[in-house]
Amino acid sequence: MVLQYSLMTGSGPSSALARPPESRWPTIRRTPDLSGSAQGRKALYYPKVQVIGLPASGKSTAIRDYVKQVDDPVTVVDLSSFSGPNREEEFARTVRSCLYTTIAESACGIPRRDFLYTVKLDPGIMKIYQQWEEREGVPADAYYFSLLQDSMVRADYTVSNPDSLVEFLMEVFW
Repeated sequence: MVLQYSLMTGSGPSSALARPPESRWPTIRRTPDLSGSAQGRKALYYPKVQVIGLPASGKSTAIRDYVKQVDDPVTVVDLSSFSGPNREEEFARTVRSCLYTTIAESACGIPRRDFLYTVKLDPGIMKIYQQWEEREGVPADAYYFSLLQDSMVRADYTVSNPDSLVEFLMEVFW
């Protein structure tokens, strides 16, 4: 399942979304590089970021917060909405076909294919266990979480809370 968000306010960014004085992350150029390949030009127009993190770390909440704050259309693709033996391939194919700024969300991630960055949300294991228990109503399975942690793809950046993830996305997709 692909969620297409298009939150157009019409009046431009509010003062709350003003660019921070010092940029910590590189920004995407939105102008095409005509000297590159067609795929390279498409990547400039439609950047894709993969967000990974253990269940209950706050990925979905942070992504929803980001989508509410931007004026541009954003496509959010969540691996958990796919099923079957080929779900990772279907997920990757769906992400590649997206025509807007794309955020791919999953617990472990998929090997870097078309992503500009992979960012990991890691608020700390005790916070994750607490949020899991609040959300699911049962204690977290430490062994399961350990297996997920070991299966994660390498992240380019790691943020420690959902607000930092929103700030990161604002900088990357500015």
